[in-house]
Amino acid sequence: MSVRKVKLSKRLLCAADLIGHAELVADVGTDHAYLPIYMLTEEKAERAVATDINTGPLERAEANAKLYNVSERLTLLHTDGLYGVERYLPDVVVIAGMGGELSASIIEKADFLKARHRRIVCQPMTHSELLRAALCRLGFAIYDERTVRDGKLYQLFAAEYTGKNESYSDAELLVGRVSDKKDPLTAEYIETVIRRLKKEYNGALCSKSKSKNKNTADLKRLYNTVEELCSMIEYQ
Repeated sequence: MSVRKVKLSKRLLCAADLIGHAELVADVGTDHAYLPIYMLTEEKAERAVATDINTGPLERAEANAKLYNVSERLTLLHTDGLYGVERYLPDVVVIAGMGGELSASIIEKADFLKARHRRIVCQPMTHSELLRAALCRLGFAIYDERTVRDGKLYQLFAAEYTGKNESYSDAELLVGRVSDKKDPLTAEYIETVIRRLKKEYNGALCSKSKSKNKNTADLKRLYNTVEELCSMIEYQ
């Protein structure tokens, strides 16, 4: 009997690659539960937990779990973030498709993530700098970063708790530590951030010319961030 295969988007395939193999993977805000189902059908995880704050996605997830014959290994939780997930002891937690600020809030409320060999895979839709900053502040080390094109460019990264507070520059918070990677997609992503910040800088300059109260230090910091991002391109 052939096993039905899940076809993932490039974004979720990248997340699956960052997960690697897991005893139990937890997927926060799972929607259709395609990622945990893929991990189970591909024998990359023994068990999985899929959570969502809304019942609709969990109903779709339940139907898909039956379709792919993984219902016995997939636990569905109607919950907010990671509340209640700690009792399942996941070794990998995935938070994908959410804003960086919300992702950071979910991680900050889950003290059980601060355990040895417990990993987090993140794919923020917005404000990745806020998520990176929170991970650094909370004692997590980001050990892998990827950029993937799936309609548009997305960045994904994996982190593990070390208890140490990493120090990132403003530019690194925006795009990650990329100096040791030769990746044209990452270079393209950095260029999009540079264009956005240059537009912001020029707008701030215009505003300052009309108001002497505009903070010169903020302008300088923005300028320095753009300069550092431009230097990162040289490594790509």
